Amino acid sequence: MRLFFIFIFFVFTTSLFSQNEKLRTETINVFKEYNALTPDFKKISEQPIYDDSLKSVIKTDRKIMEYQFSQKEKIIFKSHPKFIQDNSRSIKPRNILLELGSNNYTKSKFHYSNGLSLQHNSGILLNFKKHNHNIFSNEFLKRNGEKKYHGRIYTTRFLKGRTINASFQLENLNALYWGGLDSIQINKIHELKCGNLGLDLNLDQFSSESLLKNAKLGINRFFLNSSRNDFLLENSLIFELEKALKTYNLVIENNYSSSEINLTQTINSINDLSQSFDIFINSKFSVSFQKENSYDFGFNLSYIERDKNNEQNLILFPKFHFSSDKSFQKFGLLINNEIDFNNILKIFGDHPQINPNFENSFTKNYYSKIYHLAKFGESITFYNRLSYNFIRDYIVLDLQVNDLMGYSSARLVDLNGLNFESNLSWSLTSAELLFNLSLNSFKSKNYESKNFIPNKISTTFNANFFKDLSFMFELYHVGPRDILDLDNNTNQLNHKTINAYTSSNICFSYDYDEFTFSLSFINLANQTYNFHEGFYNDDGFKYRFGVYYNF
Repeated sequence: MRLFFIFIFFVFTTSLFSQNEKLRTETINVFKEYNALTPDFKKISEQPIYDDSLKSVIKTDRKIMEYQFSQKEKIIFKSHPKFIQDNSRSIKPRNILLELGSNNYTKSKFHYSNGLSLQHNSGILLNFKKHNHNIFSNEFLKRNGEKKYHGRIYTTRFLKGRTINASFQLENLNALYWGGLDSIQINKIHELKCGNLGLDLNLDQFSSESLLKNAKLGINRFFLNSSRNDFLLENSLIFELEKALKTYNLVIENNYSSSEINLTQTINSINDLSQSFDIFINSKFSVSFQKENSYDFGFNLSYIERDKNNEQNLILFPKFHFSSDKSFQKFGLLINNEIDFNNILKIFGDHPQINPNFENSFTKNYYSKIYHLAKFGESITFYNRLSYNFIRDYIVLDLQVNDLMGYSSARLVDLNGLNFESNLSWSLTSAELLFNLSLNSFKSKNYESKNFIPNKISTTFNANFFKDLSFMFELYHVGPRDILDLDNNTNQLNHKTINAYTSSNICFSYDYDEFTFSLSFINLANQTYNFHEGFYNDDGFKYRFGVYYNF
């Protein structure tokens, strides 16, 4: 009897919902965000990415010299993320690193962390690096020297739908730069001593119910000898709203800098006391949506205020990004602008020999570019980009030598021209080949059409010969570039050209239990990179040996 009623019910419902007409088919896409109670994907992957391994980190826009002459070069012209590769071993929560080499080179690190956790990831990182910083060394008479200490305490707390990052760091750098002043006695060479106290806070929220997605706060107190004190404040807010298959983004960035300079030079008894305040506010608003292709359009609004120069600028620039993403290739068009706030802390990180009287500046890069990314099978990726850039107030350094030391002063130049970049990646199971080509026609408008940015070609090959033995070989060519040189007798700027050079590096690393041993040979061609009468002298063949231990 029960089976009979079930059969009757089935026939009745079938007749009720059946129609004789032909049904129209329609596909409905339902979008619903998955909100985990705890962002586990964030928790298990949140590790501080520090250079804790001896295996080389390869970047196609790498710095050829320890201090690049063109500070902004590596920031403006970035490679596609595919071509920035990290071959280091898995980040370990607790490890020790020691590396020694020629030219009085010493590098050590200590990293302790509680490791992966669903509640928090906290730890401490200590770094020490010394290179040619020995006044009694024979190398001291030929090369510059540097000694750097760095310590960081950090924690990442995982809450419901959000993470909070906090870190405190202390840095100290002692540097000897005398720029070929062979006639000056050692005890008269000026040593730069700087310190930096930094506090960073970061909030990430993953829920779609929250408009605020990210908030950052950075505070730095920078000291340079007894002559300069800087207070730097940076913060940013990122808002995002998804509605009707469109995404609305609003980014607000604020930068504040207060500089107090008190320079005293004993020879000429020059006293210069000055104080300046700089404010930079940058807002980016965009709307993005995707049909068959992706569209992103909006505008960037920037406000610049410089107290010392009584300068105020308001810049409004449109932004447009179109991309067509297919199975094996991607094509895009981008029109945008970027403004970089060049404060003393940012410049000093790349050029410790900068003039202590350096004033903050703003580099404005207006560009339009087209790019194409193609993938051939599972192993070959090919990326090309062509862009036209108009850059205002690009930083170029020139050498000045006074009675106590040699230092670099910043010059602001305007550049414009085309830039072409091509990248090829060939990846196999145990090897990878990277090729990068960067060509540009940038010319300066106010310095006799000089070209301050060189062309580059580099090739990097990585391979794992055996299970625990890896090998890296890099070959690179850097084209000629123009530089500025100040004649101290006439106080006139001269132009010089640095010749092109080609060199290579090779590195071996071997894993044994919890140890990693490495052996690197740098500048195999024994090329001379120095210019400005030895000011950047870091040339010649070098070797380094290191050991890494995870405990």
